[in-house]
This record gives sequence, C-alpha cells and structure tokens, in this order.
Amino acid sequence: MPALPDAAGFPQAAAPVDRDHPKLSERIAEARTNGWLGEVQGLQVSLTKANEKLTALDRSLERARGNGMSGPTDLGMPVILGRQ
Repeated sequence: MPALPDAAGFPQAAAPVDRDHPKLSERIAEARTNGWLGEVQGLQVSLTKANEKLTALDRSLERARGNGMSGPTDLGMPVILGRQ
C-alpha cells in the first residue's frame, strides 16, 4: 500500500482555513461597525481557534518529520478472540 501524502506535499490541504482568515477579519470589522458585540466575540473565538488548530497541525507535522514518521502508521493486525 503506498504512503499517503501529508499536508506539506499538498499546500491546498491547509488552504481552506487560511482562506477563511481574511473573511473572518472582514466579518469582525463589519460586526464592530454595526455594534454587534456578541457577533464580534464569537468571530474572534473562531479566528483564535482556527489559528490554534493551524499551529497544532504544523507542530504535529514537524514532530512526525523529526521522528522519521512521514509515512503511514502501522497499527498491526487485529486479533479476533474466540476464533481458531
């Protein structure tokens, strides 16, 4: 079975969240202009969490590459009890 590519091999894999950042920033600005304080707060939480997720994914990829684990994870063969 061939190894699955990681996000580094396919930049578009991380792009959906990256593309939403400008939109979130625009929506935050619009909410501030209209005085929608609850909306501002909710959008800021979404933006913060998106950034945290991207950072965590980057760290995970760096750790995997540092450990030489750039390929698939071997989970072994399952053991089915009670069968001979």
